[in-house]
Amino acid sequence: MENRNKTYKMAILALFIAIEIVLVFTPLGIIPIGPIQITTM
Repeated sequence: MENRNKTYKMAILALFIAIEIVLVFTPLGIIPIGPIQITTM
């Protein structure tokens, strides 16, 4: 069961890294409010 737990943790980490890469390279993570821009990172 330990191998399954490691695989699960690695898959979750890969998912979060993929989301972060998408937010870094696209303007999806930016919320423009007046003269400032707020990021979701």
